[in-house]
Amino acid sequence: MNNQKSARAFRSFSAATALVLAAAVTTGSAGIAAPGLASPVTAQSEMPMAEGVPTITGTPARGQTLAADPGTWAPTDAQYTYQWFYGGTPIPGATNATYVPDEQTVGYALTVQVSATAPGYILTLRESAETSRVTAQEAVENFTAPRIDGLATQGYVQRATPGTWTPGTTVSYQWLRNGVPVPGATTYSYKLGADDYSRQISVRVTGSLAGRTPTMATSALTPRVNRYIVHNTALPVITGTPARGQVLSASTGIWRGDGPWTLSGTYSYQWYRAGEPIIGATAARYTLVAADVGSRILVKVTYRPVDYTPRSVLSGETRPVTLPLISNTALPTFTGTLKAGYLLTSRPGTWTPGVTLSYQWQRNGANITGATAPTYRLSTLDRGKGIRVKVIARKADHTSTYRHSATKVILYSR
Repeated sequence: MNNQKSARAFRSFSAATALVLAAAVTTGSAGIAAPGLASPVTAQSEMPMAEGVPTITGTPARGQTLAADPGTWAPTDAQYTYQWFYGGTPIPGATNATYVPDEQTVGYALTVQVSATAPGYILTLRESAETSRVTAQEAVENFTAPRIDGLATQGYVQRATPGTWTPGTTVSYQWLRNGVPVPGATTYSYKLGADDYSRQISVRVTGSLAGRTPTMATSALTPRVNRYIVHNTALPVITGTPARGQVLSASTGIWRGDGPWTLSGTYSYQWYRAGEPIIGATAARYTLVAADVGSRILVKVTYRPVDYTPRSVLSGETRPVTLPLISNTALPTFTGTLKAGYLLTSRPGTWTPGVTLSYQWQRNGANITGATAPTYRLSTLDRGKGIRVKVIARKADHTSTYRHSATKVILYSR
């Protein structure tokens, strides 16, 4: 151990000497000779770096990967090189950011030395603190990281899935709040409380197995914990006619919070065509276009109330969007004597300009064969029956439509 301290002291002295020499050069102290050089060092404009603090993560055990973090340096574009040491002795070939201890290092503490370089700056070296002594046992292996399931909201239970480990491993749990252990939270589940609001939760799982060094693995962080959630009690509703050129409107739906606060928040919208989001359709109203014809439309409403977890729900779908509709503002009528042998004359009503009209006379609601003119002469077959006229309107690039006149009963008398 004394040898290790001496070696570390020598490396620190060497690094300090390099800095003194470089500082002398930087300040223009001409005539200072570097050790082993015949001539003085020439003054240059290099500056010292803001040094980072290297750290080592991982379990110091034979066969277990250790990783070096160089820390935070300035400038941020510094380039790093690494040298790992055991017992103060450089490990041949161990010059990467990661290192796997082998039999040679068992019983020794490890360190890593980080050298940082950047244009215009002095070469700088820093060494990490020592690890604990490397154990001869191989460490328990964690193959897939732990996972947390549950809604990140006060009052809801988080459940840990431990991940996968070396067969036969026993696991234990420690829940963390912003990286700090939560006292007493050492089972696979954890109920979020008031102290967790606005914090991020993770779980650290320790795997233990006889004959091996325990290993710890930590889950990803949850989102920041919200206070409560909001419930939708009535889905959004779409109103309007699903035809090209028509405007559809979405209601917000009805919402209820499970916390003690009055709901107050904002709504956002996303319209969908045949299950796919419509780019740019993010307002409460949407005007149907040609691409919508033949498809069903729905809207997703997201509610973001203050102090609650946001929630999204979908409306029901419209019927398939049609071409523009033809408008009728006055129903068809007909005139004439309601007796067999007399001629009835239709009046088509009022329609969208530019339509083409056709006719179909009906007896008791059924089409009368061949009766497709604007006029119809009553026959004896019509006596006692209800007669009406159906007017069909058509227009290019529109959906055809029709309207019926009122029904009139034909008299038996001549």
